[in-house]
Amino acid sequence: MGELQRGQAAGCPRRNFSPRRSWTTRTGESAGAAGRDPSRTNRVYNLVGDRSTTQRVDLLTSWSVEHGMNGYIFSGPVDESALRPIIEKVAPAVREAVAKEHRR
Repeated sequence: MGELQRGQAAGCPRRNFSPRRSWTTRTGESAGAAGRDPSRTNRVYNLVGDRSTTQRVDLLTSWSVEHGMNGYIFSGPVDESALRPIIEKVAPAVREAVAKEHRR
């Protein structure tokens, strides 16, 4: 995995599922073993399911800070009404919250 750093695919079909620390740790260790900077490794998560804006912000902020996730794919129906809250509310709020945590 570290040589090509292609990563793994994981979904989030249930509300109580989260990235495993062992998975995100292993990704960084594999990158380091292959001579890559683990901090420059993208950790992208496929998120499935309906959640409120607040739930999404809290969840994605937590995963970004605690597990090093730095990208998300939202699966489900693709229409403007589903994407607009993510674009206008969720993404900016998560960026701001993560930046605030990193400044601590």
